[in-house]
Amino acid sequence: MENTKNDLSFDKASIDFKAMLQTSAYAVRELTEQVSRYLNEIRETSISNNMTTLWFNANRLKEVSQNLAVASETYATLKEAIDRSELEIVNKD
Repeated sequence: MENTKNDLSFDKASIDFKAMLQTSAYAVRELTEQVSRYLNEIRETSISNNMTTLWFNANRLKEVSQNLAVASETYATLKEAIDRSELEIVNKD
């Protein structure tokens, strides 16, 4: 591949561990920023009493928070997995 050391051959796939780690760290940073943004919008909206906007932002905050939980768990697992002698790929479907 051009930007990573990922490689897809006929029967084999090589995955660039460093690229996965960097990508998950980036996801954590971006999602943390989104959580902060939606919290700020909720604070501002609740003052103005626009309930539709408040509802929308609360639902977006819920979705982004769930994504942040997944990204954080993935990042933490990748950080710890680097020293393991065996990696297993699960949940491939």
